[in-house]
Amino acid sequence: MARPDASQWKLAEIAEIEAFIKAKLFVEVKKPDSRRLVDCKWVYMIKRGPNREILKYKARLVARGFTQIKGIDYNETFAPVSKFTSIRSLLALTAHHDLEIHQMDVKSAFLNGDLNKEIYMQCPPGFEAKDGKVWKLNKSLYGLKQASHEWYKRVCAEFKAMGFTRSDYDHAIFFKLEDGHLLIAAVYVDDMLLVSDHTPMIQKLKSDLSTQFKMTDLGEAHWILNMEIVRDRPRHTLTLTQRQYTETILNRFGLADCRPLSTPMVPNKKLEKLSEPEDGIDVKLYQSMLGSLSTDVCHDRNTS
Repeated sequence: MARPDASQWKLAEIAEIEAFIKAKLFVEVKKPDSRRLVDCKWVYMIKRGPNREILKYKARLVARGFTQIKGIDYNETFAPVSKFTSIRSLLALTAHHDLEIHQMDVKSAFLNGDLNKEIYMQCPPGFEAKDGKVWKLNKSLYGLKQASHEWYKRVCAEFKAMGFTRSDYDHAIFFKLEDGHLLIAAVYVDDMLLVSDHTPMIQKLKSDLSTQFKMTDLGEAHWILNMEIVRDRPRHTLTLTQRQYTETILNRFGLADCRPLSTPMVPNKKLEKLSEPEDGIDVKLYQSMLGSLSTDVCHDRNTS
């Protein structure tokens, strides 16, 4: 697979800085003598689709939150996201009642959170300011301890203003009943699932959200949280698959060519309890393999 050249990452960095400037994320100021600076770094990602096709090269500037001081740089940090059980329940309702389900993505979501603390950050590598100035942050940034909390507060406020009620069971689920039609929004950080029995309600919500945030309309939901959604509307079924993730971990551990078995071990074999690993056993490799299988879902699930 071809590697992206340095120019692609530089363009991605420039796009990130331009988004900061447009959002008025920071101002360049002289460093206060009495304040410690928060550090930052670039994180590079390649966003891929269900078939591992490259969708986007992204450079994200991330604050090193561990350099923040509690009580000075932040207080609250908690922010809920939609539970996997809630998402699967919504998909089951969608399949059973033949509802519409759409998806939206919030671009640079954390930039929409306001800060209630003065935070001074070093300029990002490659974009140093003149005269030794630093960034005074006006809005939240990925990596800050309070970033998720501030973004969640903003989301709650916007949905409340639009007449939604927050679920008591899952605080990242919002619902609204209007003219006999139900509209549900599930929020997972910057991903939103919109479910309704009335398409115009979904379209209106998309329009309302787009006036408040910079959004990407992904249309009908096909890919959410590294899970592919395959829908068969005549049969009223939805299939969730993590085929891409499964192939990734098989390749990682050199098992891409292994033969599939329904029970991949010797039947009726009794395992002895050992006080220490056998000779030649790589404990870290085993732990890594086991950890890869401990994700919420790493195989196909059907919802009907």
